[in-house]
Amino acid sequence: MFKLKKYGYLLLLIIVFLTTSGSVCNPEEERHSIIVSFGTGGQISPSGTKTVSNGADQTLTIIPDTGYRIFDVRVNGSSVGALTFYNFINIKNDNVIAAIFTEKTHILTAKAKKGGSIYPFGEININYGSNRTFSITPLPGHDLSDVKVDGSSIGAVNRYTFWDIKADHTVEAFFKDNETHINGQTSSIEFENSATKPMG
Repeated sequence: MFKLKKYGYLLLLIIVFLTTSGSVCNPEEERHSIIVSFGTGGQISPSGTKTVSNGADQTLTIIPDTGYRIFDVRVNGSSVGALTFYNFINIKNDNVIAAIFTEKTHILTAKAKKGGSIYPFGEININYGSNRTFSITPLPGHDLSDVKVDGSSIGAVNRYTFWDIKADHTVEAFFKDNETHINGQTSSIEFENSATKPMG
């Protein structure tokens, strides 16, 4: 009986010692993974596979490269929109986040008044940082009178190039009749009706 009490007491001391010293391990803490993926045109930070504790929160930032924009963000296969950051709250499972990027585009709007044409014509989608040249041609019996870029006159030029495009722009061409003598006087008429899209 004395031995039983003695060894029971000793065992209790050992358990108390090991527990307070950390030598008796608690069940392993549950952890989860966040797998991060992204395509060309940007990144998610932090990247790679992130391991977090059960119930933890984690914020990820979606960063497009210059000339690109966020097209969509998908969490566990479902779209959450073109977000710039995403918060995982009270994480209880493994998760996957993916970002899709696309090149920025801008619109160049080209118009020609009656008496000539501009090519290309209409609304043209152009990639960020690209160049685009427009050619302006008067019809027979007409002269080019002016070209306006974003509403400002640049003179009667028959070609204009937008370089390193990073915004929407407009270009508009104006024409007039060739000068004629009416009753001994010189006159010219500028037409400002909308032109139709040139063929081809």
